[in-house]
Amino acid sequence: ANGLVGSSNPRSSGTPRETDWQDFQEPGDLASSSAGPSVASGTSEELLLRPGFRPTSDCSKRTHLLQTLASWNVRSKPIVCCEFHCLVEDARCLLKKMHRFPCSPVPCDLRWQCGGCGILDAHMQLEDGCCFLCGW
Repeated sequence: ANGLVGSSNPRSSGTPRETDWQDFQEPGDLASSSAGPSVASGTSEELLLRPGFRPTSDCSKRTHLLQTLASWNVRSKPIVCCEFHCLVEDARCLLKKMHRFPCSPVPCDLRWQCGGCGILDAHMQLEDGCCFLCGW
């Protein structure tokens, strides 16, 4: 069991199971996001943060963020409509504070990149070699 089955907010319809987060799409984003091998969109490699690696798909970045947010327990504000927006608002406030931090490198495990979604995280590679996020 992954532990993300119930809802702590009686006003919401519940937090989706972890597997449901992988299918999350932004409204109007159905045609533009793909977790398939065609992640590269003609972006010049010198514009990438990690040269020599493919860009990570927006769908995979969103899925990874949602999995992280789902593991947080934050204070709920009465004006927040659901658990999803409560977590996103908390993350937004945290990112606003972090934006003021001094510049610094961010360590990244560059031993493995998914050929499908472009995630750079060896922890996302399953024992069978497939990607946890996209299954590639």
